[in-house]
Amino acid sequence: MVVTSNWAFSTEQKENSIEYYVGIRYRKVPNDKIVWVANRDSAFESPSAVLTIQPDGNMEITDGRMMYHDGNFGYIFERVGWLMDERA
Repeated sequence: MVVTSNWAFSTEQKENSIEYYVGIRYRKVPNDKIVWVANRDSAFESPSAVLTIQPDGNMEITDGRMMYHDGNFGYIFERVGWLMDERA
C-alpha cells in the first residue's frame, strides 16, 4: 500500500468475497471512498499477487500466471501517474 495524507493506492478485497482489486482511495471522505479501480472487470483471488509497471508503461497483476494486463492502449512513449496531495 502507498499512502499519502489524502490518497491510498492499495489492494482491496470485495466484501464477503475472495476477490481482490487494485484501487485508489480518497482518504478525506467517510469510509475512504474508492475513486479508481484498475481491474474492475478482472478480479483476482490471490492475496499474494504482484502489481508491476512494465517498461512500456502497461500495468500487470500476476501470481505466477497473468491475471490482469492493461495493454489496451498500445505503446505510449511516456505514461505518468501522480498521487498528489494538495499544497497550501
